[in-house]
Amino acid sequence: MLTSFPGGMKDIISIIEGAYQVDQEPAGWLRNLLETATPTLDHGLGCSAFFYDATDVNRLRLQEFVSVGARSDESIMRAIERSTPERVRWVFRSQACRTASEGPDWTINPAAKMFREWGITDVLFINGLDPSGIGCFVTAKLSAEDRVSQGTKQRLSKLAAHLASGYRLVRRLSNEAKRDPSTGSAVLTPSGRVEHADAEAAEKTALTALREAVGAIEGARGKMRRRDPDGAVSSWRGMVNAKWSLVDHFDRDGKRYVVARENHAQTPRPRELSLRERQVVAYAALGHTNKLIAYELGISASSVGVLLWRAAKKLGVESRKDLFDAFARSDIGGSAETPDGGEE
Repeated sequence: MLTSFPGGMKDIISIIEGAYQVDQEPAGWLRNLLETATPTLDHGLGCSAFFYDATDVNRLRLQEFVSVGARSDESIMRAIERSTPERVRWVFRSQACRTASEGPDWTINPAAKMFREWGITDVLFINGLDPSGIGCFVTAKLSAEDRVSQGTKQRLSKLAAHLASGYRLVRRLSNEAKRDPSTGSAVLTPSGRVEHADAEAAEKTALTALREAVGAIEGARGKMRRRDPDGAVSSWRGMVNAKWSLVDHFDRDGKRYVVARENHAQTPRPRELSLRERQVVAYAALGHTNKLIAYELGISASSVGVLLWRAAKKLGVESRKDLFDAFARSDIGGSAETPDGGEE
């Protein structure tokens, strides 16, 4: 059972910090993220990372395969792309953290055969899984088949939430005509003083949430990261109010500010559902628990439950399974920026 790591897993916060260093192109972001993660995750056979597009489970596509201390070969990308639809669905569309051998078709998977030839028997993966089906993948190679313990899975699933959030934001920034991480919905000092806030971020409840999130993150980045690593990771949630990600910005004098950038999860859109309802149903359909969804979106677990209930009522279903089936049948062409149904 995979419970310990050579790096001790005592500084996952450094990996989370790397996920929000978004003032670079996606390829540079991925390389920096992997170099930051390797000392913690490496089991002696190296680590790798890549971007993927699993929007169509029959046509998986990988990009930007990078490695540290491990063999990097385009042929392994092509082998992974030949995974069965069942395996693509399990690995890329439903799991935040597992070992490759825990899933279906591993022994006959084309990539598994190549790995065995290289002395690699199993692979731990952390999946920055987004409801859009586009995400990033960080792996550590293993010399023997293993399983992820429940405690490790919970810890690394939270890390996966930040990988997804960071990659979504770096993609958004890379598509902007003017790439300026200093601009956002709000700018705060590390102490929580508000320097700027636009109309929505200036609302009392939003400002309170942003201040509290800044305080929690600063605490996580302090002594807590060593003294109580699990508590630090739990304090630094994936988003704020399912709307903002918080990133550092340094002015010309080297003074640090915290910028709230809009970073909605891209979600399918039954027109009957609000933006927030679409988000929680989309994450729940990936198999995430209410508690993990609350962490990913930066809202309360009770709010997740209420939003799922409201969504089920609007779609005329009663069970969680029927809700997911109705959601899957809905129009998947929408995005989180679509205002249909409002935000709440």
